[in-house]
Amino acid sequence: MLKKMILVTLLLVILSGVALMVSQKKSESDPREGQSIMKTVDINELSRILIQGKNTPVELEKNENQQWLVKSDHYLASSEELQKLLVKFMEAKIGHKVTDNPQHHEKFRVLHIEQNNGQWDAQKTGTLVRLLKQDGSPVLEVILGKDRVQGGGQYFRYAGDNSVFLILQNLIVPTDSEEWLDKLIIDLDAKKLVKTISVTPSDNDSYVLTRDKDAEWQTTLTGQESLKQDDIGTLLDQLKDLQFLKLMPVSTLAAETGRERVTTLEFENFDGRILLLAVGEDKVSSEDYHYIHVSMKLGEGVTDDALKQEVDTFNARTQNWLYGLSYYKGTAFLKHRSDLVKTSGASE
Repeated sequence: MLKKMILVTLLLVILSGVALMVSQKKSESDPREGQSIMKTVDINELSRILIQGKNTPVELEKNENQQWLVKSDHYLASSEELQKLLVKFMEAKIGHKVTDNPQHHEKFRVLHIEQNNGQWDAQKTGTLVRLLKQDGSPVLEVILGKDRVQGGGQYFRYAGDNSVFLILQNLIVPTDSEEWLDKLIIDLDAKKLVKTISVTPSDNDSYVLTRDKDAEWQTTLTGQESLKQDDIGTLLDQLKDLQFLKLMPVSTLAAETGRERVTTLEFENFDGRILLLAVGEDKVSSEDYHYIHVSMKLGEGVTDDALKQEVDTFNARTQNWLYGLSYYKGTAFLKHRSDLVKTSGASE
């Protein structure tokens, strides 16, 4: 009988303990669990985005034309990357709360950088993301912490709030300003739109290629030369979705950008626009880049106002910059006459 009473008492103690644990767990739940990190937000509501992680702080801001700029570079920001950022926060769901003890912030790497003497520490601090309206009020201010070791996910907390939550997906936010630049230089379907190609290498062995619509390319160099039509097509393909890898001010010394010798190319479209590329013939010794300068103008007699506006807008974006292309992309523009002339008896 005594043994039964002891067992019953022990069972009651265990059940009481379990009930207490369940009660505590229930009291520790947070109404934000299961909600999105950020409510639906239109990018037009925002005026600034601040990101502070292991690299130099990134600041994105709108200019007077409502264009987003990477402030440190004074260059257009990628609208695609901006939209991705918003979607990430609107789609990410808040999981369970793991702690509301500020002494555990270092453990989950959600310590605010300002709480660490302004220094980023891979073992303590997280990536701070602020989305701000025009009046400076925050739409979102979060600190993204470390990844969960087992089971996936990532820890985060709202700035000014001690509660640390788990989210099931990993929110990777670029902390390098270069990753936020709009790297598209031009997206031109040159195979359809270009009618004349004029090339002037540094050795002045210039040549001109022309065609009528839907016709093959011709040259007036000797009259007997036939051209490598596929190779000309490959040259034109480089203008489709042309993107840079690195950005440098146009004032950068030529020796630093491999532009002591330059090949100039002019691509004239059927509509009268002319795209000009000045391509450095030497890649920078420390990098596999060829640096180019890009601009646009209108052909003689072209007075279309819409085209003029397009040309002015394009030049306003490109005129102060040199664009670093990959070695492959850069050399694809460096074509001498002999590279495009079919040798006698050769087939394409």
